[in-house]
Amino acid sequence: MGGLLMNNFSFTGTTTNTGNTPVLLYSKTGARPTKKSTELPAYTEERLCDIVEKYKETALNYKKALGNIIAEGDLCIFFGTTNTGKSLFAYQLADAIASGKDFFDMMKQNSLMESHYITELDCYKLVNTMTKQKVLYVDFEMSKPQLALRYMSEDNQTSYQHNENIIIMKFESRAVKNKMLYVNAIEECIKKNDIRVVFIDNMSNISLKGEEADFASDLINTLADLRDKYKLTMVLIAHTFKIDQFAPKTINMLKGSSNFAILVDSVFCISRTTNENPALRYLKQFKCRYGDKEFEEDRVIKIELVISDNGNKGFIFNGYAREEAELRPIDTDKVDEFRKAVEYEMNTYNTSYTETAKRLIAQYGTKKEKDTTDKRNFLAFRKRVERMMKLINKECGRTYAPNRDLDLPI
Repeated sequence: MGGLLMNNFSFTGTTTNTGNTPVLLYSKTGARPTKKSTELPAYTEERLCDIVEKYKETALNYKKALGNIIAEGDLCIFFGTTNTGKSLFAYQLADAIASGKDFFDMMKQNSLMESHYITELDCYKLVNTMTKQKVLYVDFEMSKPQLALRYMSEDNQTSYQHNENIIIMKFESRAVKNKMLYVNAIEECIKKNDIRVVFIDNMSNISLKGEEADFASDLINTLADLRDKYKLTMVLIAHTFKIDQFAPKTINMLKGSSNFAILVDSVFCISRTTNENPALRYLKQFKCRYGDKEFEEDRVIKIELVISDNGNKGFIFNGYAREEAELRPIDTDKVDEFRKAVEYEMNTYNTSYTETAKRLIAQYGTKKEKDTTDKRNFLAFRKRVERMMKLINKECGRTYAPNRDLDLPI
């Protein structure tokens, strides 16, 4: 046994042999205890009856960022599986908030949306009642060139112009070990630019591997304090665990759900469908701060990914549905048969999307699509024909230019 005193620390231990090398096994004693803060956290105390009277008008007239899904001042989590369009949805929402517009209004220039005959009576608009806000989008996902390319028109001649109130924040390194330093940098950017709404895309970049429970709680609480300090609205974009992407969505699929979901104000997700239209998605709501949840499994919001003529990419309203109806098994034989019929039309007639749809609808249209009392039913089938033609072209590496439709927008 031996002892050694260094800088007020006492080391004691024994010597043992590891091969030919003597190793000192030691323990440290006498270290100065870490001084713990005894300062109490700030708090207020107020009678419940006074709180109700004082804040009832605020509660009844809260402002909405995305209908009742996200309210002003929320700390919200938005999640989904990989490649479902989470970032596209989030950028569209950021643009809407920065512009002081409703979510679906951001795609009004799109001819496909016009062909849906969308009106306020047809869809829940996911209204934004907030005024124009300065938005910070913390993007860990895409490079700046990737972002620029995403919003170029198909001919690369024009690009969509987002509202100037959106500021993109990108870190030079994603390997910072102390994840809270990211939060500190975000706070600095908030102060510098007078930010009111923050998107973080995505949560995994500022979370510890494995979502350790204590750290997850600390992280959410730190973000909540940041939200309260600067009166922010915050949207945190998150992944799911490895799941069956066509299974009904639950809050337990969210990474870190046991801590994340409990501590935030609102939670919703985006999901793919088994519909033969690959551009369809749906939104499902799990938690909201004000009022009742409107969009659970009995009434999810169907949305469709489209591209505007000006290069903007985003989602338009496509109706409501039961979640189970959007996740039914695909009849692959029927899809293959429809594909062969469309390909035959392409090779034989080279006519417009409309004329091709007119020839095929009797055999391949659904009961609703065949209903001639509403023009939108035929338009829905025509769109299916158009998408299948484009898919065939892409897979075959060829260009197909049908005679232009003069009566309907493409």
